[in-house]
Amino acid sequence: MSPTSPADATTLSETSDASGIADAGRAPATAPVDDAVIDASVLEQWARLAVEELERCREDINALNVFPVPDSDTGSNLLHTMKAAVAEMDNGGPVAEALALGSVRGARGNSGMVLSQVLRGVADSAVEDHLDAHGFAEALHLAVNLVNRAISDPVEGTVLTVLRASADAANEMLRHQPKASVAAAVQQALDAAEEALIETTTQLEALREAGVVDAGATGYVVVLRALRDVLDPDTSRDADVDKPEAQGTKTRPGAGVDEAGDNRGDMPADVHTGMHNGTQQEIEVVLFFTGDIAALERSLKPMGNSLVVARANEDRANVHIHTRKAGEVIEAAYAAGQVSDLHLEVLPGAELPDAEATTSREPRVIAMAPPGEVAQLFAETGAIVVSNADELAQLGVLNAEDIVLPNGQLADTGEFQAHTAATVIRTGSLVAGVAALAVYSPLSDDPIANMVDAVGTMRVVRPAEESVDAIIRACRDELAEGGEQITVLTSVAVDAEALTEVLESNVYGGQSIDVIVVPVTGVATEIGVE
Repeated sequence: MSPTSPADATTLSETSDASGIADAGRAPATAPVDDAVIDASVLEQWARLAVEELERCREDINALNVFPVPDSDTGSNLLHTMKAAVAEMDNGGPVAEALALGSVRGARGNSGMVLSQVLRGVADSAVEDHLDAHGFAEALHLAVNLVNRAISDPVEGTVLTVLRASADAANEMLRHQPKASVAAAVQQALDAAEEALIETTTQLEALREAGVVDAGATGYVVVLRALRDVLDPDTSRDADVDKPEAQGTKTRPGAGVDEAGDNRGDMPADVHTGMHNGTQQEIEVVLFFTGDIAALERSLKPMGNSLVVARANEDRANVHIHTRKAGEVIEAAYAAGQVSDLHLEVLPGAELPDAEATTSREPRVIAMAPPGEVAQLFAETGAIVVSNADELAQLGVLNAEDIVLPNGQLADTGEFQAHTAATVIRTGSLVAGVAALAVYSPLSDDPIANMVDAVGTMRVVRPAEESVDAIIRACRDELAEGGEQITVLTSVAVDAEALTEVLESNVYGGQSIDVIVVPVTGVATEIGVE
C-alpha cells in the first residue's frame, strides 16, 4: 500500500452503507446538470469523478481484498482500469464507446474486468452518447449479462451480486414509474447496491470469516455513487468523522501504522479487514487478445481459476486468469490469436524455497537483472532476481533442479556454467530472459526444453539509439530476415498497436505480426525477433 500522511488519511463514520467509503468528507466536485438524460458531458464528468473517488478510496478498498485471493490490490486495479478508460476518452470520439474500449484494454484483476463490462453495457445501450432512465437501466441489465458471460465460474456474494441488485432495482422502479428521471433511476440503483453490499459479508465464506464486505462490490458502489453525485450533487452528504477504534472496529494487524511508522489511514467504520495465509503459488496473467475468443476460453479453462474474459467486441477481449501454468496460458493465447498488454503478477501464498536447501524442493528459477523496473518484471513472474555474480553466490549451493538465466549480466557465462550443478540457459540478453520465463511452467513435460527453444529461436538486436524511429528501423531490418513475433524491452514510449500497424503494412504487406512492448526504465532497448 502507498502510505498517506495523517492529514490525508481517510476517516469514516458508521453509516447505513456497509462500505462507508464513498461518502467520507468530500464536497461535491460537480455542478448540477439536466437529469433528463445522461449525455456526453455527464459521462465525462462521471468518469473523471470516478477516478478521483477511486484514488481517494483505493487503500481502503485494497484493505478489504480477501477474495478470491488476499492480494490487497482491488482498489488499485479498479483505479488503473478507470484511468485507462479516461485516457482513451481523452483521445476523442464518442465518449461512451471510448470509456468501454479503454476500460477493457486497461482492465486489471477480476474487479477491473467487471467494471469494464459495466462501461461496455453503458456504451452498448447509449444512443449517440445519450442515455435516458430506461437506457441506464438497460445498461445495468446488459452489464449483468456481460459479466455472467465473462466470468467462467460466477460466485455470489461478490460484485456480480451487487451489480444484479442495482440493475433489478432500476428496472423494477421504471416498470412502475416509467416516467421517472434518470437521476431517480440511478439513486434507486445505488440504494439497492448499498444494501446488497452489506449482505455480501454473509454470502461468502471468505468474507464472513474476515468480517468484511466484498472489495470489488465496494468499488462498484463508489463508481455508481460518483454518477449519482454528477446528476444530483445536492444528495451528496458529508460523513461524520469518527475513529474506527472508538466504535470497536476490527482492523488488520497494523492497519493504522505500518512497520515504518507511516500512517496509512483509518478503515471504514463498518468494514473490517482480514488476512488469509495462502499456501499455493499462482500467477495472475492478464493480456489483451484479438482472435477466436471462444476457442481461447475453452483452452484456458482447465489451466487455472478466476478466469474472466471481458469482451470489447466479438473478437477482442481482455483475459484474466489465476494459474500455476503461466507459460502454457501465454502459449495458448499466442496460438489462438494476437496478444498485447501482457501483465504477470505473483499472487499471495508464493513461498520461495529455502536458499540453503539442496534436496527435496521445487526448482528455483534465478534471473539476473540490473536493479529497477526490469528486476521487478522478472520478480513478478516468480523468479529469484539477483543483479550480479556476488548476489548469485549468496544464494548458496545450486543443484540440478535450479535454473539460471544470466540475461547478459555475467562476465563469463561459460566459466560459471562449468562450475555449477544448476541448469544454465544461455540467455544473452534481458529480452531473451523474458521469452524464457514466458514459456516456463514447472508442470510441463519438459520445462527446460521449452525455455531453451524459446531462447534459441529468438534473434536479439539493440538499436543504435534510443528512439521510436530507431526501434522501427531495427524491427524492419530484422523482420526482413524472417520472423512473426517482436518483443521490445525499452524505456522509450512505444505504442504496441501503432508499431504493429507500421510493421504489418511496411514489412509483410498486411501479414500478421505479434508485437509485445515491455516498458521498463534504466536499460538500453533490446528487440527480440522470433
